[in-house]
Amino acid sequence: MEQAENDEEYVSPLIGLGMAYAASYTRNGRAFINCFKKSAVVRDACSMVVLEYRKELIDMEDKEVDFTEYATKHAAGKDIKTLADILYIIYQLTKK
Repeated sequence: MEQAENDEEYVSPLIGLGMAYAASYTRNGRAFINCFKKSAVVRDACSMVVLEYRKELIDMEDKEVDFTEYATKHAAGKDIKTLADILYIIYQLTKK
């Protein structure tokens, strides 16, 4: 896929995927978590979404809410940080 000539007009598809994950989690959080646990593809996609949001939109250093404890109950190893970060992104996208 070619990037638009004017970088300001280009929006990464990963930003849209993050929004789709937020909508999915809002509809049925348990199903989202189960997909994350069972699917390496979903875990990898979440990792890529986290990298893109960190780079472009959301400050991940000074989190107002930490999902690490929750993520520890539902993931293992490096997936704990990915789950905690994607949940923080979802939180940021869905808070009012």
